Amino acid sequence: MKKYRISYILLLFILFTDTGISAELKLGDKAPSFSLIKLENREFVKSEDYLGKKNLVICFFSSWSRSFNKYFSQIINISEEYDKNNEFLLIAVQEKKPLIKKYITKRGIPIQVAMDKFGRTFKKFHGKSIPFLVVIDKEGIVTYTNDYLQDGFENDLIEKLQLN
Repeated sequence: MKKYRISYILLLFILFTDTGISAELKLGDKAPSFSLIKLENREFVKSEDYLGKKNLVICFFSSWSRSFNKYFSQIINISEEYDKNNEFLLIAVQEKKPLIKKYITKRGIPIQVAMDKFGRTFKKFHGKSIPFLVVIDKEGIVTYTNDYLQDGFENDLIEKLQLN
């Protein structure tokens, strides 16, 4: 009887926490849906709003990320050049809204920002490090991921955006 109780408790723990084993997000997979509050107001940004309309380029970031701080200007330049068929979205992971508002304002970042206060959306996408770039095509399929920005990332991203 005790053996079954331990197994039942272990099963409940796996089901109700993020410690369960799950497959990684791969190119060609359907992207997880999400709904996050926008930084600017109390409205939500929903992934399904972009289906059939534009590709969605997401960059999960945090203010403390050296890599994001080094490359955010390249992301802005790419977003301005490729905005016709693509919607760019920055998602602040486990950050406080006032800090991110100040951070975005100080740097003059024009890209829409959404808040992932508890990191749940980041986990849904199986992010391993921040920043984490994901491109989702109009059909909702993941076509590009980049776990860590480094020199040359912009060439890969631009190539992917030109193909979509």
